[in-house]
Amino acid sequence: MRFLKADKLFDGTRFLPSGSVLAVHDDGCIEDVLNETALEKGKIEILEGILTPGFVNTHCHLELSHLKDKIPPNQGLVDFALGVIKTRNNLPETEQLNAMQLADKAMYEAGIVLVGDISNTTLSSAIKANSAIFYHTFVELIGLNPTRANDVLANGEKIIAAFHQNHLSASLAPHAPYSTSLELIKRIGMYNAALQAPGSIHNQEAEAENTFLQDKSGGFNRLYQTLDIPIDWFHPKAKTSFQYYSKVLHRDVLQILVHNTFMNAEDIRLAERLNTCICFCPGANLYIEEKLPAFELFNADTFCIGTDSLASNHQLDVLAELNIILETGNFSDEQGLKAITSNGARALKQENRFGRFEKHKRPGVNLIQKENDQFRFCRRLF
Repeated sequence: MRFLKADKLFDGTRFLPSGSVLAVHDDGCIEDVLNETALEKGKIEILEGILTPGFVNTHCHLELSHLKDKIPPNQGLVDFALGVIKTRNNLPETEQLNAMQLADKAMYEAGIVLVGDISNTTLSSAIKANSAIFYHTFVELIGLNPTRANDVLANGEKIIAAFHQNHLSASLAPHAPYSTSLELIKRIGMYNAALQAPGSIHNQEAEAENTFLQDKSGGFNRLYQTLDIPIDWFHPKAKTSFQYYSKVLHRDVLQILVHNTFMNAEDIRLAERLNTCICFCPGANLYIEEKLPAFELFNADTFCIGTDSLASNHQLDVLAELNIILETGNFSDEQGLKAITSNGARALKQENRFGRFEKHKRPGVNLIQKENDQFRFCRRLF
């Protein structure tokens, strides 16, 4: 048993009173939080910094790790998407796997214990099965034409089955409302409800998404033209992207809305009435669109944080993402640390295992410091 005391102890939801000591078994299982007066001083390890539970990366694309520095930044979402499509299969699988392995290792070394990962294939399954990190995989489906919904869903179910055969947690996810039909989004929701698993969708990452779903104008027409995908049959009419597809979200499925860069106040209030969770990926927003969400409009106590991929970011470090968000001044340290611990665990429906210092849990234990208004990762203790 180890007894750990730092300058501050954050339990996953709040900073605990001064003098709090974390009691941890050698296998990382939390025994209790005690007051230092209940222990002999010689038994307590004194640490400089802040003790926190292990971190949660709520949104990642491990499969795109080999695209680091391959796609130029600041091009906008349409050209970024075209860049991913053009380059993602340029390297052999062995090199893709090696890049994924390195990314998994980097996340572990950055204190991450739980990841919500977007996958289009089963290529990452062996890495996830052997990782020290727990992954929930969102098998991403794409199909704007509703006549393809059955075939797309059937293919997704095969990929899900492969993850489940490796004893990996997985559910389905529509890519985005501009690339997934309402029928397919609805069917995915029904599938995830049966699994009692979360969902995820890229939401309002670019203004072009809103204009495309309002009146079919803007840059996404160029995307489909370049890919030679006919969309002459598609005639959406909606105030915003979220208002277009929110009506088909399954009410029993917790839906992670990712990015939200161009979400307005009306959209946010609507999302708060539904079974949704807001996930920010600020590093990727700056990399692709050079714009951040209007953080001040969102609930400061319930958001979570992701890194997106190495195709759209320079690192997979949620603490670095949190630092970007905290620079805006809209959130407290406590709210920010909650975003990368308990809020992330709740979004991925893994709160019984991760996110908080509670008896019998093994959430990981990290030591961080704050210097010059920036959090810095020191080391993981468990």
